[in-house]
Amino acid sequence: MADLRLITVQTDRNEALDNWIYTAKEHDYNYAILGLDEKWGGWSWRTKKYLHYVESLPSSAVICITDCNDVLFTRPSHEMQNVWAYYQSRGKELVFGGEPTCCTGNYRFHIDPVGRKNIMTRVKDNSKKVSNGKANRWMFPNAGCVIGTRDRIVEALTLAKDADDDQARYLEQYALDPHWLSIDYDHKLVGNLNSLAYLYKESYLPEDYYNAELKYWTEVSIFDIDKLQLVTRIKEPTNHFLLQNKETGGIPCAIHFPGKNYVLYNYIGEKFYKYKFKRLEFRDSMSTLWTVKFW
Repeated sequence: MADLRLITVQTDRNEALDNWIYTAKEHDYNYAILGLDEKWGGWSWRTKKYLHYVESLPSSAVICITDCNDVLFTRPSHEMQNVWAYYQSRGKELVFGGEPTCCTGNYRFHIDPVGRKNIMTRVKDNSKKVSNGKANRWMFPNAGCVIGTRDRIVEALTLAKDADDDQARYLEQYALDPHWLSIDYDHKLVGNLNSLAYLYKESYLPEDYYNAELKYWTEVSIFDIDKLQLVTRIKEPTNHFLLQNKETGGIPCAIHFPGKNYVLYNYIGEKFYKYKFKRLEFRDSMSTLWTVKFW
């Protein structure tokens, strides 16, 4: 099996960190948390933090970098190693999760709508050329969960180490060279459940602000999946459910909630992990309008 290393940067000790650690431990990941109790220094500081650490790891290591405040793990380490084996067998050395829109750095609608439209068009055109027919709406690279060889991760971090927004820098490189990274179109690695639906929808109802993406997903019993895959578990999993994408059939190892989608983060976390999950308490202008209407 691959020497898989799970890495995140987190300065604050909070409920989100506890959830990240709990779900990583529960699924037997070998993980490292960088930056604890340090002062947050911005995206470039974070990228350099990653780079310094990854450079110290063996060249044979497989690196998975994830966000911390909005990521939960739902499948065990050996499943992520299987995902890596799948991509490696297809010549993929750097794989990003995919999301349905471009909303990073200066490529946000309220900052540069023209630049955003142009780079989105380039990505759409490129994805058709390199996806072997798998291109779907989740075609834009999201850096909240990335897996790759040590050397390719070092290459990516070096590219972005001085950027104000690492994801925007990766997006630019991908637009220039669509072979530079691969997208997890099949949702084997990560599912991105974005909020901020207005960034890619012409209109929306207030209650869709958080849950717009969830219509593409359904819950499945982990025991039903075990039967299909002929899996025998030594211990009963804490989470009895998994998320499966309705269009791709993918059942990801991690769930990411971009755009500070803490409403869905809390909903999925509590449903999957019950009392072991620590709810994030927050308030914004939209959260009071949201109601559960799933499954």
